[in-house]
Amino acid sequence: MIVDSPTLSSLVELVWASIIGLPVEQVEGTDTPSRASASEETILAGVDVIGTWNGAVTFECSRTLGDRLARAMLCLGDDEAASVDDVRDALGEIANIAAGNLKDAVAAPSTLSVPSVIETAGFGTEVPGSSLSNRAWFSCGDEMFSVAVFEQDD
Repeated sequence: MIVDSPTLSSLVELVWASIIGLPVEQVEGTDTPSRASASEETILAGVDVIGTWNGAVTFECSRTLGDRLARAMLCLGDDEAASVDDVRDALGEIANIAAGNLKDAVAAPSTLSVPSVIETAGFGTEVPGSSLSNRAWFSCGDEMFSVAVFEQDD
């Protein structure tokens, strides 16, 4: 199953509108935007989809954006810091909601794994045993993030 860019973009816009409330814009025409440094530390949250279709949905962003998203989701002020656990929980929830919407749209009936959240050395993390179906890049303010869909190899 190939998840097209409009479907992926709609998933992200739905998550942003429903729980984050920050502006988001898809970045077209590039695989890795120049504002996303390949050497920057990032946080990757992923959820496996298991059922009629097997794959994974990942959400990857910088530590800076992760903190901003956690503060927005928890309604913290600009002067309040989100803990490391708050950031991990927030990003896991973003990946979980995106995977749930994907599951309902194209992969029902299926189940979701518990979100996994890891720190990575840079953007573009792959999922072992899977092939990239689609990766879309977005901007939230001056920060970049990606949402990717991987399909399990046979």
